[in-house]
Amino acid sequence: MCSRRLALLAALAALAPLAAAHADPSETVYDPLTLDLHGWLTAEGGIAASPPAEGGVYFPSYTPADPPSHLDFSMKAPSRFAPATGLDVRVHLVADKPVVAQDSGGSSFTLTLLADGVAVKGASRTLSLGQAALAPGASADLATTLPAAGVTFDKGATLTLRVAPLAPALADASLKVAVGASANSHADFLAAKLPGVQDLGLDEPPGVTLFLLSESTFQPREPDAALVTLSVSQNQTVALSKVASAPVTYVVLRGDHSVAEGRAFHEFPDADARNAAAHVWRVGTQRVRVHPGVGVAVRVNVTAGSVVDVVCESVCPAGGWKTSLPPLAATVTQGGVASDPADVLIPPPRNTAGIPVSGDAPPEEKKAPGPALPLVAGAAGLTLILARRR
Repeated sequence: MCSRRLALLAALAALAPLAAAHADPSETVYDPLTLDLHGWLTAEGGIAASPPAEGGVYFPSYTPADPPSHLDFSMKAPSRFAPATGLDVRVHLVADKPVVAQDSGGSSFTLTLLADGVAVKGASRTLSLGQAALAPGASADLATTLPAAGVTFDKGATLTLRVAPLAPALADASLKVAVGASANSHADFLAAKLPGVQDLGLDEPPGVTLFLLSESTFQPREPDAALVTLSVSQNQTVALSKVASAPVTYVVLRGDHSVAEGRAFHEFPDADARNAAAHVWRVGTQRVRVHPGVGVAVRVNVTAGSVVDVVCESVCPAGGWKTSLPPLAATVTQGGVASDPADVLIPPPRNTAGIPVSGDAPPEEKKAPGPALPLVAGAAGLTLILARRR
């Protein structure tokens, strides 16, 4: 467990500069539903979440009699999302042999965005390299944004960038798309928008309530419910209300991270990574995850004498954090109304024999035994009879 956590922290540290790259200094509240989906083109025809090894992939050759070839780079949509503007594309080209770089109209390439094999309406651009030919060793870049505003892609949809040359012919192994960090061939959905808080894919138990901190607060439905609110951030937890209990109690954990904390440690394109980075809390027997910008409300039924712990179990501030809901006093129910046994009058027992008496009670008066009076009277009468006979 310890090694897994260290590996996660190392991965988070490595990705932190990338996650924070688009930070806007004017932002004051972290928006968990807006994130950058970075993608790097790979030599295998994929779009990866991190830069691949340096390399390249050649365009298939063709002659004037053949239809033009193309290269496809694809990825699975990690979450359901809507692009803010479209797909931001940069393709770095390198010629290893002489290449005719334009068609008769001066156009060089067409770039198209497809979803599940179908071209997205309006998401295509034809570009020119601005030169008729590329000599061996020459390089050129294609850069544009393929519009896709107003489109929502489902989680798991296959999104493809198609790069199609328009030159009349292309020799074998003559032109390639270079990949890797230095080539910087990428396809990014910048400021992509998740439709709702459920699209974050946080692994929460059934029955808990998730809400966006920027849009709402949590109010219990039950008028007599107790509400305990904790503010959770990357390095601290603060109780925002008194820790109290009632038969129905709600514990609300708020992801009150700063914009920098949210982006550096929690902003990932897929739900698995978001869950791995979240703070794991246990409320009673329920485990929930706290993500920046999101509140999670946990309903707890508190019974007499029970102790409900609220404790951070993973990705916690230094020293951890734990509290317990105060237990309820033992109660009995009369007529459907909860009452304290101390308020119930109990009649005294009919027989007090054998019941200890408090040491503060006054001492009892000593009384003569009952038969002594008749004996005294009898003795006196006998004395008078004897006196008369003398």
